[in-house]
Amino acid sequence: MSAKQKLSPRRSLGCTLFYLALGFALLFVPIASRADSLEDAARALAHKVASLLNSREGVSVRVRNLSSLSSDQITSLSQTFERELQSRGHKVSHDDSSSAAVRLTFSENLSGAIEIAELVENGLSRFSFERVALGTVPPGDPSSRRVTLV
Repeated sequence: MSAKQKLSPRRSLGCTLFYLALGFALLFVPIASRADSLEDAARALAHKVASLLNSREGVSVRVRNLSSLSSDQITSLSQTFERELQSRGHKVSHDDSSSAAVRLTFSENLSGAIEIAELVENGLSRFSFERVALGTVPPGDPSSRRVTLV
């Protein structure tokens, strides 16, 4: 048996381990945002919430802004969220008469905006969220920029 034949299995094992390590490294690379815009994220979030609700169930929506987005932007995004819920057959209200409630929170971190929906139903909370990359977030009122710890 020659020396080359003895080294061959070790070399293929080394290549296999290298590609395996590369695959694991790629698994933990941050994933780019699914949503292309804040409106797309609001629609996607409403779709997630609608999938958690019973068919034709009413829902009350409360909005909280912890971001630097302007009040006009927040109003527009919350209307987009509500329209999407309504298009999926759910009645949206702003009082506590519904059996389900959504707390819609707009926040941000260093990489972009985050839209969070907390669905409260029968005393249980379920969370869904959508992220939007910083480059696609329109600037809000600079005076409204603040740091909020939640």
